[in-house]
Parts: sequence; C-alpha cells; structure tokens
Amino acid sequence: MTFQQLLIFSLINSFVINWYFRKSGYFSWVVEKTQQHKAQRKHRRVDPCHYIKFERFVDGKSRLTTLQVYVEDFRLLVAMCHNRQRAEDLIVDLVLSYPGRKGRWYVEKAIWDLERDRK
Repeated sequence: MTFQQLLIFSLINSFVINWYFRKSGYFSWVVEKTQQHKAQRKHRRVDPCHYIKFERFVDGKSRLTTLQVYVEDFRLLVAMCHNRQRAEDLIVDLVLSYPGRKGRWYVEKAIWDLERDRK
C-alpha cells in the first residue's frame, strides 16, 4: 500500500467513524460529559490552609521548614490556647518531637494534649 492509498484510506475511515458517532449521539454525549466535568472542577471547594514557618536544625545545619495546616483545625486550636503564637509553638514542638507526620495529625495531637492537661 502506497502512502497516498494509506492517506485516502485513513481519511475515509475517519469520516465514516465521525459520521457514525455523530449519528448515534455518542459524540454529543461525550461533549456533554466533558462540559459537566469542567463545571464540577470549576466549583470544587478548596480548603484554605494556614502555613506555619519555623526553623529547625538538621545535622548541625539550620533549615527553614513550612508546615501546612487546615484553617478550621488551626482556629479550633487557637480557641483552646487563647493565643495564636502559643498554638504555633505547640505545633512546632510536636513537629520536632514527632517528625514525618501530616499537619492535621499535629493539630489533633496538640488539641488532645490540651484536653488531657485540663483534666
């Protein structure tokens, strides 16, 4: 098969496939689903985050670290501490004591520690 024959065959094949999908309604269904997906993505809720920056020493070197915490969780912790700086200090102490955890875990642990100490 020569190149020209292959080109003509592929054009006819693509025309027939497009005609079939348009006639069957499949093409309009795909377009509708794609538009619905784009609309859902546009209205997706992103949880706002609070970033805690602190300095820690690793192997004798100072490293600046940023921890991402959800705002709602952090507000609860601040309400329990009555002080924003104290809440951040509690989380930084937990990060240094228990490295490698997620930000939400540190906030939950700080809240649990505060509740335990109040009893």
